[in-house]
Amino acid sequence: MEEPTGGVEEEAGGGSSVKAAEKGDYVIVEYKGEINPGKVMDRTSNGVLVNVMSKCEGQGWKWPKSVDQLFYNWIDVKRIMNPSNITPLNNRGIFRVFEMESKWGQ
Repeated sequence: MEEPTGGVEEEAGGGSSVKAAEKGDYVIVEYKGEINPGKVMDRTSNGVLVNVMSKCEGQGWKWPKSVDQLFYNWIDVKRIMNPSNITPLNNRGIFRVFEMESKWGQ
């Protein structure tokens, strides 16, 4: 498994800086008005394939039991996240994603 290469806060709206996202990076994406964190599984010149996390009841995010991968055009990639800002909340696979709390109040 590749280590994430992210760590730079990026511009929203598909600016050139989010186009630096590579396989293994953690990103924030928008789909039908919802904002979710996820991990880049592959990329093309048009966007990225992302495995997204699900919001838990209360606080936190988790990886779904079934892989939830979608292709996102660059315009829907809002930010490359700093991987150190994704920390476990407990031993049940629930994570705190600081950038989701600070930017979007999730």
